[in-house]
Amino acid sequence: MAAFELFSFWTVLAFGFVLGIRHAFEADHIAAVTTIVLNDKGGLKKHSTIGVMWGLGHSIALMLVGLAVLLFGLSITPAVSGVFELIVGIVLVGLGFVTMRNFLDKSFHMHVHMHGKAKHTHMHSHRETSDHMHQHKPLMMGMLHGLAGGGALMLIVLVAVNSLVEGILYIILFGIGSILGMLAVTSILSATLNSTAARARNFGEKVKVIAGIVSIFLGFMIITGVFLAG
Repeated sequence: MAAFELFSFWTVLAFGFVLGIRHAFEADHIAAVTTIVLNDKGGLKKHSTIGVMWGLGHSIALMLVGLAVLLFGLSITPAVSGVFELIVGIVLVGLGFVTMRNFLDKSFHMHVHMHGKAKHTHMHSHRETSDHMHQHKPLMMGMLHGLAGGGALMLIVLVAVNSLVEGILYIILFGIGSILGMLAVTSILSATLNSTAARARNFGEKVKVIAGIVSIFLGFMIITGVFLAG
């Protein structure tokens, strides 16, 4: 019996870790960090930090919610969760518009060059993307997403765990998984942008347009879902 309980204990913890990694790859999470990365001038190290800070903020929020559930029996009601989801939707729309604004800024103009007898045209901007990204931005975004989805996660915790210690360890491993998952997302995105930049100068700007549109779309979808659920 003890061996079975031990196996069940480690299985639950492993499930939490894997679920945390998977959770990081949800569409609204990727859209949020993508817009932040694209509006930052940093390289791989800086962008990786964005992913870590987002995952850390997400983990902090879930730990607070988890402790409230496990210690005091409190829970995030659907109404409260809906408010946080609504805020997430609004923020995604805002991030999308900011990304689009940076692309459509009037400082963009066309350059025409002659390479031999061939005419070459490309778009250029004198506006620099900020290289001073406040670390609290992805941290706060992660916390907001954590609060929005905390209710659903806590239901899993209450069903799966058998003790306070197991519940806390579950949340910690879930958080570590989400941090590593988001680190992978931002690292892959940064590496892709940096490796492609030399071969396609406007690649980053095209990605900005796509990311902005996707972020706005997902934001409106979340907002619509909240109102329909209400």
